[in-house]
Amino acid sequence: MHEHPIYTQTRTKQLLATYGLRAKKSLGQHFMIDGNVLRAMVAAVPPEAVVIEIGPGLGALTEQLAQRVHAVVAVEIDVHMVRVLQDVLAPYAHVHIVHADVLRIQWQQLYTEMIAPYGAERPVYVVANLPYYVTTPIVLALLRDAVFVRTAIVMMQEEVCARMTASPCTKAYGSLSIAIAYYAHAHMMRTIPATAFYPPPHVQSAVMRLDRRDIPPVMVHDEQVLFALVRAAFAHRRKTLSNNIASLLPDRDAKAVCAEWLRAAGIDGQRRGETLDIAQFAALANHAPAVLRTDGAMI
Repeated sequence: MHEHPIYTQTRTKQLLATYGLRAKKSLGQHFMIDGNVLRAMVAAVPPEAVVIEIGPGLGALTEQLAQRVHAVVAVEIDVHMVRVLQDVLAPYAHVHIVHADVLRIQWQQLYTEMIAPYGAERPVYVVANLPYYVTTPIVLALLRDAVFVRTAIVMMQEEVCARMTASPCTKAYGSLSIAIAYYAHAHMMRTIPATAFYPPPHVQSAVMRLDRRDIPPVMVHDEQVLFALVRAAFAHRRKTLSNNIASLLPDRDAKAVCAEWLRAAGIDGQRRGETLDIAQFAALANHAPAVLRTDGAMI
């Protein structure tokens, strides 16, 4: 084993120089150099777990995970980083490097080929320092498609963390808040200063824990209707709920149909979307007229 952990700034710079690499802004690469943060993230994972790491970079977090958990599947998009990972993590036979774009990955196939062989009884976690420019689509894909993942412990921009955990009637509250609440229990574990990274990002960061719910907090007849409704309600925050959700209806008689819809759901159409909680959105979704337009997206 190497005498210096990968997360030290000295070794990070050394690895980049050795392989002729630099942090790519296009991939949002900021390498973690704070061992305390990494150890805190790893300590939240049970030793018997199989961990999926997204965007391992030079392997600072991967190395710490490898020393604690049963197995690690590290998914990296940058082929140059894959070469580094294969070298520096060679001593760990239970670490598997996958060269892939996580936004295009087939989650069930990944589970069948790389996780299931370790035993169906093992908890599956995601632990990652997420690329900030694609944090939201990655988290939503995890919650929607990677149903075998029990918990995600992920580093992200603090502002996004605030939006994910926001309550109604706050500035940060929006469609993302509701999507997260529908699928998971979420809370911020800690904030992280920019100095914990090399190179330091221009934003504050935080570690978020997402525990998948066994069942959603509300019952809806059609999830697509719920998410279409939520997106419409927040499309123009200054507009009333009535004006926003009418956009989901055919132009003919939209005003009258919308008024009846709101009445049936017991919701005042003069309110704004940010004042409704997830239960009220569920009530609207369950009373939605059959002519409602949806497109299958989440937020």
